[in-house]
Amino acid sequence: MATFNQKRDELSREELTDCIVYQVGALKAFLEAEGMALNHLKPHGALYGAAWTDEDVATACAEAAATFKVPMYGTTGTLHEKVWPKYTKVLWEI
Repeated sequence: MATFNQKRDELSREELTDCIVYQVGALKAFLEAEGMALNHLKPHGALYGAAWTDEDVATACAEAAATFKVPMYGTTGTLHEKVWPKYTKVLWEI
């Protein structure tokens, strides 16, 4: 699977949402196999950074979190503040 940074300009918002849901779904399965629950979502790396300033990326992340009904960790002063609360609870980092 290509990284987000390699595919960023090639993916629609819907495709990116699907990719995130796929990856989080796999993580959720591993957690459940160990008797643990998925309790939040925080994108990492280039995906997290892009969600600061790109509304499509921020929305894709939030839609994925809403699919799993978990809160997200977000950064104040970014698009996280505008977009993410529309979809899910946000735990703020300053």
